[in-house]
Amino acid sequence: MTKNWTAIKGALSGFSKVQLLGLVQDMYRADPRNQDFLHARFLASDGGTDLSPYKKRIKAAINPSRWDAPIKYREARRAISDYNKARGQLGETLELMFY
Repeated sequence: MTKNWTAIKGALSGFSKVQLLGLVQDMYRADPRNQDFLHARFLASDGGTDLSPYKKRIKAAINPSRWDAPIKYREARRAISDYNKARGQLGETLELMFY
């Protein structure tokens, strides 16, 4: 069996609404990045999305707490990319880039 979206989509097609909600809940609990994704996607207000989780990740990557720790540009770019996949609002993506 190949591991791709088509295979997953086929497996999910037989799920009931309750089963799908349970799966999303399990994914929400499994990783804080999943939580950030779902918050950005579904809990945006008129004022925009709460960018603080993404800004926190960027800050930790490019301004580490220890002076001798390496700067992790890839992690900062990944935080911006993760937000863009979740929400994709140009203004907010640019705000993260300038941050």
